[in-house]
Amino acid sequence: MSRLAAGPLAADRRGATALLTALSLIVVLGFVGFGIDFGAAYASKRAAQGAADSAAYSGAVASLANLSLAADQARAVAAQYGLVDGAKGVSVAVRAPPLAGAYQGRADALEVVVTRPAPRFFGGLFMKGPMTVAARAVAARQANPNGNGCILSLNQSDPMAVLLNGTPVVDLAGCSVWVNSNNGAALSLNGGAIINASQANVVGNVSQSNNTQLNAPLNTGVSVQPDPYANVALQSFSGCDSTNATVNSGVTQTFAPKAAGGTYVFCNGLTVNGGATVTFKPGVYVIDGGWLLFNGQTKITGAGVTFVLTNHTGTNIATTTINGGADINLSAPSDGPYAGMLFYQDRRAALGGTETLNGGSKQILGGALYFPRHTLLFNGGTDVTTGGCTQILADKVTFNGNARLAINCAGTGVRPIASMSVMLVE
Repeated sequence: MSRLAAGPLAADRRGATALLTALSLIVVLGFVGFGIDFGAAYASKRAAQGAADSAAYSGAVASLANLSLAADQARAVAAQYGLVDGAKGVSVAVRAPPLAGAYQGRADALEVVVTRPAPRFFGGLFMKGPMTVAARAVAARQANPNGNGCILSLNQSDPMAVLLNGTPVVDLAGCSVWVNSNNGAALSLNGGAIINASQANVVGNVSQSNNTQLNAPLNTGVSVQPDPYANVALQSFSGCDSTNATVNSGVTQTFAPKAAGGTYVFCNGLTVNGGATVTFKPGVYVIDGGWLLFNGQTKITGAGVTFVLTNHTGTNIATTTINGGADINLSAPSDGPYAGMLFYQDRRAALGGTETLNGGSKQILGGALYFPRHTLLFNGGTDVTTGGCTQILADKVTFNGNARLAINCAGTGVRPIASMSVMLVE
């Protein structure tokens, strides 16, 4: 009897074992599937975190110049990681100020939250609905101990963005030089060049030949500094107050806008020849095409003035040259649309042009020299007295001669270069 019963019982046991094995395999495969899915989710989260970190940092940097640019900049950076806001289930939320965390509600901080779908490989057999991952980052603006800049090269990739060539001595009295280029020779010192500064801050690196001196604490790998005048717009103008204007030797001339502090338009430029004396009354002087040329042995004075280099056609933007021996004493207005700006060149200027200051022992230029698309060629001699305020902001800056700059700019309307920096804080 027992033998007859053993056959069916054994068969039942084999069937139960097979069933348990199958169920166990399903459980094991489930755990393996979940492991693969969660591994993929972890990789997706890491990628999202990298995008969030970069987006928050870049957005906060953009906010230094203009807060309204921050969100667009942050989303543009996230898109470089393949995470486009509103596409394929991706969300890139930009919040200034942050809505959570230690920097919640702080106006100096920006929060980015990136949400993206994560792929399911096996988990979809057991769970329905999408799986999402989220990453969050916060960047904050902070006072920059290496700020107080008086030179800023805006070019972000070229070598010799700031170049000292020959034997110039560039003395930056209590202020710093900032170079936005990421090139290994972004700041270049050749010959017997000497630079004295409170800081030298370079996104890329420095190239020095023998016998040069960089007498400043050097910081490389710094973040790109925004253009502090990026939101200063070209003001509208019309008509001509003078056309093809020339002031010849021996002539004394005063220029003044029709309305006090208003605008005076030179169509096709202004040339002041050697031996002439020119006074500019306070106001905005628009050079509508042509050039602004101060030749040697001229005497030029003006307080509260801005020279705007432009062209109403949008092309062939006006340029400037100040030749050696000119006796110059000019200062920018402390208020108004061009506050702090002595020279303002239209941003429509073709990239790669050159503005030339040939220098002279009596040249005093107070305010910002703003040439965002051109190289400023500094052939030396520009000086400031104690308490002076001179900024150079250009695509590139080249010194072939001596220069002395200072940045004592309180109350002048000049905007600080690199007064703030950005750090990831969460």
